[in-house]
Amino acid sequence: MGSVFSARRLRSAWQEVRWPCLTFVASRLTIILVMLTSRQIMARGPFVQISGQMEHGGTLLDLLTQWDGVWYRMVAQHGYGSPSVPLAPAFFPFYPVLIRIVAFFIRDYQVASLVVSNCCLLVAAVVFDRLLWLDYKETTRRRALMFLMFNPVSFFFPAPTPSQPSSCSRSAPFWRRGSVDGF
Repeated sequence: MGSVFSARRLRSAWQEVRWPCLTFVASRLTIILVMLTSRQIMARGPFVQISGQMEHGGTLLDLLTQWDGVWYRMVAQHGYGSPSVPLAPAFFPFYPVLIRIVAFFIRDYQVASLVVSNCCLLVAAVVFDRLLWLDYKETTRRRALMFLMFNPVSFFFPAPTPSQPSSCSRSAPFWRRGSVDGF
Protein backbone atom coordinates (compact mmCIF):
# COMPACT_ATOMS: atom_id res chain seq x y z
CA MET A 1 0.00 0.00 0.00
CA GLY A 2 2.82 2.40 0.90
CA SER A 3 4.71 1.86 -2.36
CA VAL A 4 1.55 2.37 -4.45
CA PHE A 5 0.81 5.58 -2.56
CA SER A 6 4.35 6.89 -3.01
CA ALA A 7 4.40 5.92 -6.69
CA ARG A 8 1.12 7.78 -7.20
CA ARG A 9 2.47 10.85 -5.40
CA LEU A 10 5.67 10.70 -7.43
CA ARG A 11 3.71 10.45 -10.69
CA SER A 12 1.53 13.37 -9.64
CA ALA A 13 4.58 15.46 -8.71
CA TRP A 14 6.18 14.68 -12.08
CA GLN A 15 3.00 15.77 -13.89
CA GLU A 16 3.20 19.12 -12.09
CA VAL A 17 6.84 19.82 -12.98
CA ARG A 18 7.05 18.02 -16.32
CA TRP A 19 6.56 21.04 -18.59
CA PRO A 20 9.05 23.31 -16.76
CA CYS A 21 11.59 20.47 -16.80
CA LEU A 22 11.07 19.71 -20.49
CA THR A 23 11.35 23.37 -21.52
CA PHE A 24 14.45 23.71 -19.35
CA VAL A 25 16.17 20.72 -20.99
CA ALA A 26 15.10 21.68 -24.52
CA SER A 27 16.23 25.28 -24.13
CA ARG A 28 19.58 24.38 -22.59
CA LEU A 29 20.31 21.82 -25.32
CA THR A 30 19.33 24.35 -28.00
CA ILE A 31 21.59 26.99 -26.49
CA ILE A 32 24.51 24.57 -26.20
CA LEU A 33 24.02 23.57 -29.85
CA VAL A 34 23.97 27.23 -30.93
CA MET A 35 27.07 27.99 -28.85
CA LEU A 36 29.03 25.08 -30.30
CA THR A 37 27.93 25.91 -33.84
CA SER A 38 28.81 29.58 -33.45
CA ARG A 39 32.28 28.69 -32.19
CA GLN A 40 32.83 26.78 -35.43
CA ILE A 41 31.56 29.62 -37.64
CA MET A 42 32.90 32.77 -35.95
CA ALA A 43 36.49 33.80 -35.46
CA ARG A 44 37.79 33.69 -31.91
CA GLY A 45 38.56 36.98 -30.21
CA PRO A 46 42.12 37.45 -28.94
CA PHE A 47 41.17 39.86 -26.15
CA VAL A 48 39.22 37.58 -23.84
CA GLN A 49 40.90 35.20 -21.45
CA ILE A 50 38.68 32.42 -20.12
CA SER A 51 39.80 29.89 -17.54
CA GLY A 52 43.48 30.53 -18.16
CA GLN A 53 43.19 29.98 -21.90
CA MET A 54 44.62 32.42 -24.40
CA GLU A 55 41.56 32.43 -26.66
CA HIS A 56 37.86 32.81 -26.09
CA GLY A 57 36.15 29.55 -25.23
CA GLY A 58 38.37 26.51 -25.39
CA THR A 59 35.91 23.89 -24.17
CA LEU A 60 32.15 23.69 -23.76
CA LEU A 61 32.63 24.23 -20.03
CA ASP A 62 34.59 27.40 -20.77
CA LEU A 63 31.88 28.64 -23.12
CA LEU A 64 29.24 28.09 -20.46
CA THR A 65 31.21 29.73 -17.65
CA GLN A 66 32.43 32.93 -19.22
CA TRP A 67 31.67 36.61 -18.53
CA ASP A 68 31.21 37.43 -14.83
CA GLY A 69 31.23 33.75 -13.95
CA VAL A 70 35.02 33.89 -13.86
CA TRP A 71 34.91 36.67 -11.24
CA TYR A 72 32.29 34.91 -9.11
CA ARG A 73 34.35 31.73 -9.24
CA MET A 74 37.44 33.65 -8.10
CA VAL A 75 35.50 35.10 -5.15
CA ALA A 76 34.16 31.62 -4.31
CA GLN A 77 37.66 30.13 -4.38
CA HIS A 78 39.73 32.90 -2.82
CA GLY A 79 37.25 35.18 -1.06
CA TYR A 80 37.79 38.90 -0.72
CA GLY A 81 41.20 38.64 0.94
CA SER A 82 44.48 40.15 -0.17
CA PRO A 83 45.31 37.72 -3.01
CA SER A 84 42.07 38.66 -4.78
CA VAL A 85 41.94 41.37 -7.39
CA PRO A 86 40.74 44.89 -6.49
CA LEU A 87 37.46 44.40 -8.39
CA ALA A 88 36.36 41.45 -6.23
CA PRO A 89 34.27 43.60 -3.81
CA ALA A 90 32.03 44.54 -6.75
CA PHE A 91 30.69 40.97 -6.73
CA PHE A 92 28.27 40.28 -3.90
CA PRO A 93 28.88 37.17 -1.77
CA PHE A 94 25.56 35.25 -1.92
CA TYR A 95 26.21 33.52 -5.23
CA PRO A 96 29.89 32.73 -4.49
CA VAL A 97 28.81 31.20 -1.16
CA LEU A 98 26.38 28.91 -3.01
CA ILE A 99 29.16 27.96 -5.44
CA ARG A 100 31.51 27.21 -2.56
CA ILE A 101 28.93 24.98 -0.82
CA VAL A 102 28.25 22.98 -3.99
CA ALA A 103 31.97 22.83 -4.83
CA PHE A 104 32.57 21.21 -1.45
CA PHE A 105 30.67 18.17 -2.76
CA ILE A 106 31.56 18.36 -6.47
CA ARG A 107 35.21 19.42 -6.00
CA ASP A 108 35.20 21.64 -9.09
CA TYR A 109 34.28 25.33 -8.87
CA GLN A 110 33.57 25.69 -12.57
CA VAL A 111 31.09 22.81 -12.60
CA ALA A 112 29.64 23.92 -9.26
CA SER A 113 28.87 27.36 -10.69
CA LEU A 114 26.92 25.75 -13.54
CA VAL A 115 25.08 23.42 -11.17
CA VAL A 116 24.01 26.33 -8.94
CA SER A 117 22.87 28.48 -11.88
CA ASN A 118 20.95 25.75 -13.63
CA CYS A 119 19.32 24.36 -10.48
CA CYS A 120 18.17 27.85 -9.53
CA LEU A 121 16.84 28.43 -13.04
CA LEU A 122 14.90 25.16 -12.90
CA VAL A 123 13.45 26.00 -9.47
CA ALA A 124 12.50 29.49 -10.69
CA ALA A 125 10.79 27.95 -13.75
CA VAL A 126 8.80 25.54 -11.56
CA VAL A 127 7.78 28.33 -9.17
CA PHE A 128 6.87 30.55 -12.14
CA ASP A 129 4.72 27.75 -13.56
CA ARG A 130 3.00 27.23 -10.22
CA LEU A 131 2.28 30.97 -9.98
CA LEU A 132 0.78 30.95 -13.46
CA TRP A 133 -1.22 27.86 -12.54
CA LEU A 134 -3.18 29.98 -10.05
CA ASP A 135 -4.68 32.27 -12.70
CA TYR A 136 -4.11 30.95 -16.22
CA LYS A 137 -4.96 28.04 -18.49
CA GLU A 138 -2.40 25.44 -19.44
CA THR A 139 -1.75 26.90 -22.90
CA THR A 140 -0.93 30.31 -21.42
CA ARG A 141 1.36 28.73 -18.82
CA ARG A 142 3.18 26.73 -21.48
CA ARG A 143 3.64 29.78 -23.69
CA ALA A 144 4.94 31.84 -20.78
CA LEU A 145 7.50 29.16 -19.91
CA MET A 146 8.56 28.92 -23.55
CA PHE A 147 9.02 32.70 -23.64
CA LEU A 148 11.07 32.53 -20.44
CA MET A 149 13.33 29.72 -21.58
CA PHE A 150 13.68 30.67 -25.25
CA ASN A 151 13.79 34.48 -25.11
CA PRO A 152 16.64 36.19 -27.00
CA VAL A 153 18.82 36.64 -23.90
CA SER A 154 18.15 33.23 -22.36
CA PHE A 155 21.68 32.12 -23.18
CA PHE A 156 22.68 34.06 -20.05
CA PHE A 157 20.54 31.81 -17.83
CA PRO A 158 22.91 28.84 -17.65
CA ALA A 159 25.89 31.17 -17.22
CA PRO A 160 27.30 31.38 -13.72
CA THR A 161 25.84 34.72 -12.70
CA PRO A 162 23.73 35.61 -9.67
CA SER A 163 20.61 36.27 -11.76
CA GLN A 164 19.35 32.69 -11.31
CA PRO A 165 19.60 32.54 -7.50
CA SER A 166 18.08 36.00 -7.23
CA SER A 167 15.17 35.17 -9.56
CA CYS A 168 14.64 31.95 -7.64
CA SER A 169 14.63 33.73 -4.29
CA ARG A 170 12.41 36.55 -5.61
CA SER A 171 9.71 34.27 -6.98
CA ALA A 172 9.51 31.84 -4.06
CA PRO A 173 7.98 34.31 -1.54
CA PHE A 174 5.18 35.14 -4.01
CA TRP A 175 4.35 31.46 -4.35
CA ARG A 176 4.50 30.92 -0.60
CA ARG A 177 2.33 33.96 0.11
CA GLY A 178 -0.13 33.08 -2.63
CA SER A 179 -0.55 29.53 -1.39
CA VAL A 180 -1.13 30.76 2.18
CA ASP A 181 -3.61 33.49 1.21
CA GLY A 182 -5.31 31.35 -1.39
CA PHE A 183 -5.03 33.65 -4.39
